This record gives sequence, structure tokens and C-alpha cells, in this order.
Amino acid sequence: MVTIMTNLRENVDDFAKDIKSLNILVVGKTGVGKSTLINAIFGEETAKTGAGFPVTQYFEKYLIEEEGSIPIVLYDSAGCELGREDSFVDDTRKFLDGQLGKGVEEQIHVAWYLVSAPSARFEAFEAVIINKLYEQRIPVIIVLSQCDRAARKEIDGIIGAIDSLDFKKVYNIIEVSASPLEQLKIEPFGLNELVKRTTELLPKVLGDAFIARQVVDVKAKRFVALGYVATSAIACFGTGFVPIPFTTPAAALIAQTVLWNQIAALYRFDKIKGMASLWTKITTSKEALVTLAATTIADFFFFVPITSLLAGGTAATFVVIVGFALTKTFEELAMKELDGVSMEEIENLLQVIFKKNFDKYKSIRIREKKDVDKLRDDFLNS
Repeated sequence: MVTIMTNLRENVDDFAKDIKSLNILVVGKTGVGKSTLINAIFGEETAKTGAGFPVTQYFEKYLIEEEGSIPIVLYDSAGCELGREDSFVDDTRKFLDGQLGKGVEEQIHVAWYLVSAPSARFEAFEAVIINKLYEQRIPVIIVLSQCDRAARKEIDGIIGAIDSLDFKKVYNIIEVSASPLEQLKIEPFGLNELVKRTTELLPKVLGDAFIARQVVDVKAKRFVALGYVATSAIACFGTGFVPIPFTTPAAALIAQTVLWNQIAALYRFDKIKGMASLWTKITTSKEALVTLAATTIADFFFFVPITSLLAGGTAATFVVIVGFALTKTFEELAMKELDGVSMEEIENLLQVIFKKNFDKYKSIRIREKKDVDKLRDDFLNS
């Protein structure tokens, strides 16, 4: 059974490699907080500033697109007004059938069905829509929104109503408050669980795209970041790998510009003006703390004979050290409040954090490919 499931997962992931975008459906009645949820997951004003345009009477399409990553397409329902339930159901059916008829590129990969917890109502027509999604094998997460404004009794009532309806499949139900009322003085909740469950329901390549774009769970991004690191490190053992002796630690660091760019973009720091060129500035500056940190393993490069096996291990070692340090650095930086902080201050902060993390991982040594996987697992669990 394990082998069958592994093969199935591999087939799904192989199929997903040919998909050009991640398509998410956000649907629910008027006033359930769809735009608020979208903005909480993907960043402020996503639902307003995206290139939205009508697809049908009830659905708009928003494209979240960034260079070098799989685009995310959000299909946002305009909401169902009181008395227009039948029209809403018919339009939703036509929309889903239309997407299915357009082929793989346009099919929905996951749906968030929002229900307002304070309304204490879940109606039969909503079950019809969810069953239609199931017919097309679209995973559905029922999001109980605005839970900060609902009593426990109201939330339990909705869950009970959902359980009592004729569903063809049991769905995830997640209690969420994307933007709690200020007077309550509580933090948003349920968003991390929604991100986690959405990721689990997607093929890996699409899950990585979702994790990279969401802004809720910073630590979840390390899974994607370490994918970049592992790919670069394992490539050092490839048949066509040509070892290039590092003449200086700074030159070794400059060689990792691709990793810098990938991980910076993953943590959304590529949007900061001047960030793209900062790596070169840091690694070439004689005064930079990063260069001083690099010298602590300088002899590792100068005194290891460059044979084909050792060259792969040497290069992979440095890739992993730098990659781990960059991942932790951007993770820590992403958790800090940087509004109003100057680029010079960000540069200094980045150097200090990177030096600390570089020193933490500089004792790593890699000799074989399997060492990369073990170290990655250890890092994920740290």
C-alpha cells in the first residue's frame, strides 16, 4: 500500500509539473469576508489591486504573477444576494463546467467555501455547490469566517448544520478570523491552519507556489527555501559538474547569487528597492561582516585537494552552509517590523543576522548526496 501511494503521489507531482498556474476558487454568500481573507493570506489589497476582470456574472479573476514563479489565479465569487440563490447556484455550475471544458490549464485546484460564523446559518443550496465541486474532484475547505464575532454556540450550530446535510464527502472545516474587531484586542487566528491544509491538498509544485506567495506562515517558507538549497547542493555531485576552485571566500559567496535571489524573493524581500544588488555589495566589501564570517572556513577551500568527489562535497558543503544561513536570516528578517527602516539599516541588520547564522552552520560537512537530505530534515525540525 505504501508503494502504491508513493507512486500515486509521484504521478500527481509529475502531472502538476506541466500546470502553468495555481487556480484557487473563493466562494460564498455576500458579506462573508472573501476579500478580507484573500488580503490576509496574500497581502494587503490583493483582492483590490489584482488585475481582476469578470469571468461570469458572479465570478471575477485575479492574477498574482511574479517573475520566476508559478502564477496564482484567484477566482472570487461576487457573492450571493438574498433571493438570488438559484441564480447563484446555476452560475456556479456553469462556471465550473466551463473551467473543466477549457482543459487542464483552467481547472480549479482547491476551493475555499466561506460561511460567516455570526450568521449561524448554512443553507441547502450551499451544499449543492460543494457537492458540485466534489463531482469535479476539487478539494474543498469550508472556512467559518468572522469567528471572532460569533459565540461558540453559533459556531457549533453551523458545524452541526453542515454535518446534517447530504454531503457526498466530509470536508475540512476551519474556524478563521482574518481581521478581528479592534475592540476585541485579539490576533487573527485560523490562517496558519488554512495555509497548512491548503498546501497539503495540492501537488508539491503547486503547494510550493502557494507557500511562496502567502504571507501568513513565514516558517512554512523554509520547506521551499530548502528545496532550492538541496537542488543546488545535489547538482554539485552531477556528472557534468566542473569544480571551480574558490580563490577567496568572497568569490565563493558571490557564486551563490542565484540562491540569494531565490530566497530573497521567497520571503518577499525582492520588492525592497536595492535588495537585488545588496548581495554583491556585501560579498565584495572588505569591511562587510559577511566577508569576515566567510574567512572562518577559508582553509576548507584552500587545503582540500580538488578531486572530482571531494570537489562535489566541497561545493555542496558551501552551498548548504550559505543556503541554511540565508534561509534563517530572511526568516528572522521577515518577522521584524521594517516599516520606516532605511536600506542602510536593513543592510547592517542583514549582515549581523547572516554572520550569526553563518557561524552556526559553518561546521557542516557534506561528503555524499544523502548527507544533503539528512541535513535538510534536521534543519526543518530545528
